[in-house]
Amino acid sequence: MKKKRTEQASGFTLIEVLLAVFILGVIMVTIFGSFQVLFSNTEAVEGHLRAYEMAQGCFSRIMSDLMNIHITDGQMYKPPEGITPPDPYRLVCEQMDTPGEGARFKLRFASGAHLPFSSRLSGGIGEITYYVDGTDDGQSPLRRSDCNVLEASPELPRNDPILCRNVKSLQFFFYDETGSEHETWDSDAEETGNATPVAVRIVLEIENESIAYSFETMVALPVRRLKRETTP
Repeated sequence: MKKKRTEQASGFTLIEVLLAVFILGVIMVTIFGSFQVLFSNTEAVEGHLRAYEMAQGCFSRIMSDLMNIHITDGQMYKPPEGITPPDPYRLVCEQMDTPGEGARFKLRFASGAHLPFSSRLSGGIGEITYYVDGTDDGQSPLRRSDCNVLEASPELPRNDPILCRNVKSLQFFFYDETGSEHETWDSDAEETGNATPVAVRIVLEIENESIAYSFETMVALPVRRLKRETTP
């Protein structure tokens, strides 16, 4: 009587191998996706931090200049008439015609925080101008001009120090003594009553790799000139 030996098959079948490969692929895709999301979030956080540091530096400089603003006292001030030269200590903000999507405004005022970067007159009150230069290879830098208020101010654009790059928009909002908001201001104009604003709100938008980061702050001016009473 012959004994039959039954041999048990060892190893995995083709279906089992394919199933294991499929499961391993799903796990690897999930892990890779998690790392990709993590790296993407890290880059976004780093981009936001860089934009925040630039905005913080810009706001610190602008606030320091505005806190040292110099204006002509109401008793000494005389509105310009005819060919009379404008007030050298006037505050003027107007919209700029520069390439780009966001609104960009130029702010000019006189300040005691005079930090010239050239051999020009270094003492006295400085004429400070903040503006976005749209001609710098599309990087739209925010520049700060600082010259003695007694000097003739050169025309924009010019090679002034850069505070930050990739500025999408720069806006200033001005508040009068009634709390009304204005996008532009001219302390030499009849529309403002030849007054200076009570406070200034600054809105800065920085673009980093197609992502725009918006920041804002407000400054209460330490001095101001009241609105002139108009005679009928």
